[in-house]
Amino acid sequence: MLGQMKDAKPGSDARRWGDAIKVIKPTFAGKNGGTHVNISGAALARHAPQRANAVKLLEFLVSPPAQALYAQANYEYPVRKGVALDPVIAASIGELKADSLPVAEIAKHRKQASALVDKVGFDQ
Repeated sequence: MLGQMKDAKPGSDARRWGDAIKVIKPTFAGKNGGTHVNISGAALARHAPQRANAVKLLEFLVSPPAQALYAQANYEYPVRKGVALDPVIAASIGELKADSLPVAEIAKHRKQASALVDKVGFDQ
């Protein structure tokens, strides 16, 4: 959404809103230091009837050309190193050092994080 606003027609409401946003990337301390990144994943069912084609699709989705398409179409960070950021994201947010803490470790603290969200009324 931010990329769309920052890339909107100059003078439009969306562009003014996008230009008013200052992005802050929190960096966590420690050996994994970086910014938390939401992730998406894909999986292949054990008994997939078109297994070879499914593997080809997944391999394509992580290929440099597909990651470049995702970066440009969705203003997202590519999962593959060496794929250029969309110019709007590069100029407005810049490079990202992702926190390398394993998702399983993060999940261990889900209950406490949820309680904190409720305590501060984050979604109110």
